[in-house]
Amino acid sequence: PNYGYHFTQWDDGNTDNPRMVSATQNITYTAQFDYNQYGISLDVNDSIRGTASGEGTYNYLSERIISATPNYGYHFTQWNDGNNDNPRTITLMQDTSFTAQFDKNLYSVTGVAQNEIQGTVIGSDIVEYLDTVMLTATSNYGYHFTQWNDGNTDNPRLVSAVQDTTFTAQFDYNQYSISLEVNDSLCGTASGDGTYNYLSERTIFAT
Repeated sequence: PNYGYHFTQWDDGNTDNPRMVSATQNITYTAQFDYNQYGISLDVNDSIRGTASGEGTYNYLSERIISATPNYGYHFTQWNDGNNDNPRTITLMQDTSFTAQFDKNLYSVTGVAQNEIQGTVIGSDIVEYLDTVMLTATSNYGYHFTQWNDGNTDNPRLVSAVQDTTFTAQFDYNQYSISLEVNDSLCGTASGDGTYNYLSERTIFAT
């Protein structure tokens, strides 16, 4: 047989090869050949990151498609031989193995203030899937942090990167009190005291 093929039998069903034949008359024997079968073996660099499909045993010179499918949070980078086609067509000429290589996605974790007059947020970053980012909300004078837009009240806050995400820090006014007294309660009164928001304008009266 030539490369990629194998002898199966003669046309009369005999499978001896070589075969001893007695010459008793003119006769023709036809050798029959068939394709060799070769295997495609597939692996991945990390089974948590993805899977590969298309392995099996197929005829010599058949064209087969192999595919690498990343799990959420990961992406296919290349096969172990440097080829980055996905899916990829293989012309089968021998037993072959391929390893699909995956890597983590990069996600942005962004922190912003709902009102930049009231405060700021630091810690925004672009990191790999499942890495953590520490976001810190800092209120300006006269304000205080209340919560993030998703209702979480931790500050600073540790965030795991699972997608591109923006977290908005919400602030509110501090409240300050006005206390009033008079030098002599027999002489008069003062009104307008109480607790009010920062920067609010209040009127006080001396009567």
